[in-house]
Amino acid sequence: MRDYGKVHTSFWTSPNIRAMSEDGRALALYLLTCQHGTIAGVFRLPNGYICEDLQWEAERVETTLAELFHNGFATRCEFTKWVYVCKHMDWNPPENPNQIKSAAKVANQIPDGCCWKAAFIGRFGSYLGLVVPTSAPKQEPLPNPSETVSQPITETVTVTTTVAVTETEKKTKAAAQAPFVLPDWIPQDAWSAFMEVRKAKKAKNTDYALELILKTMEQIRAAGGDAIEAMNNSIKSGWSDVYAPKGQQKHIPKAPGKHTGFNEMNYREGIAEDGTIA
Repeated sequence: MRDYGKVHTSFWTSPNIRAMSEDGRALALYLLTCQHGTIAGVFRLPNGYICEDLQWEAERVETTLAELFHNGFATRCEFTKWVYVCKHMDWNPPENPNQIKSAAKVANQIPDGCCWKAAFIGRFGSYLGLVVPTSAPKQEPLPNPSETVSQPITETVTVTTTVAVTETEKKTKAAAQAPFVLPDWIPQDAWSAFMEVRKAKKAKNTDYALELILKTMEQIRAAGGDAIEAMNNSIKSGWSDVYAPKGQQKHIPKAPGKHTGFNEMNYREGIAEDGTIA
């Protein structure tokens, strides 16, 4: 998390920016200055963060993001949710060796599955001291921004990659890394508020944990209950989990345990009428 983001005054007179809608300019300014941003201009940004910070509806966020992606201001990998502000490093190049190292550290955190990672490393890898794959596109390094350093930074930061051995491993890995997808019937703003409650309670918002919460809400719906009301109750009460509203709990099916179902068991099964084992 950063304390501020730097924006040049020419932002407001740039033809590309002036051609954007009002929402487009607001979101572009947000990408340059939001707390999630980094010195390298690449960072993870799910739609929920934008909805919460700008107080926008999910549809408004999707429409405006599409505008920025279309005009080339930024791009995002929909699998990893990492955003790349395309000219951030041109506008705000690192100003000293420590900042170059910081930018390299951020670049090394970009997930291997990110669709634009190779393009970013190919463009800025040499300047940041990263190992550039031979297949990645290359460009001339940025000028040295520090007058006190006469030579480029030579320290190498290795970008690690994971290689699947078999097709089975690939499928297993893809299934394990499948991102959590919020169903259409759950309002994005209510879900974002619930995530903030869980964050305040220090509950881990892993994909598996969220899938379990979603399963509970689906059970409430299947029993004829109001799952959104249940989530709103959790928000109002500061709960990190979702519970069926009062009067609806008895309709929620419970998984059988090892100490249930005794009344349904046939205790004479396999025993003859004379008491011997059949």
